[in-house]
Amino acid sequence: MIDIYTEKKDSKDWILQNDLFFNLNTANEEMSENEINLIKLVE
Repeated sequence: MIDIYTEKKDSKDWILQNDLFFNLNTANEEMSENEINLIKLVE
């Protein structure tokens, strides 16, 4: 589930710079066949 907030409030687990977070945490990892299929399904 994805929660969408319209007001910025203090929270320790929010990701505010999602592009940076993605690049640092997932961009350099190889994708599995399952992940590739999921991306194709969404597209």
